[in-house]
Amino acid sequence: MMRPCDPARSPDGKEGRHFVTDSADRRLGDRILAALDLAIDQQELEIAEQLWRALELALSRYGGPDAFEKRDPPSRLDAVLDRLLTLRQAKGI
Repeated sequence: MMRPCDPARSPDGKEGRHFVTDSADRRLGDRILAALDLAIDQQELEIAEQLWRALELALSRYGGPDAFEKRDPPSRLDAVLDRLLTLRQAKGI
C-alpha cells in the first residue's frame, strides 16, 4: 500500500507530496502511479503524459471477464487524474 509522507518533506528531504511504497506494493501499476504523482509534483507534463499512457496500459493489460486477477483501480487514481488535468490547463494544453 502507498502511504503519503509528510506533505512538506519526503524521506529524501525534498519538498512536495511523495509516497512511500510498502514492500507489499509490487504491482507495476502502483509504481507507475507513484511516478506519475511525482512527475505532476515537479510540473513535468510531458513525462506525466507518458506515465499516464503507461498506467492505462498496465491497468488494462490483464483485464476482462476471464482475467486471472481482478482488482479495483487504485483509490487515488481519480485524484491523480484531476491533478494531471490541472497541470495540463496550467501549461495551456
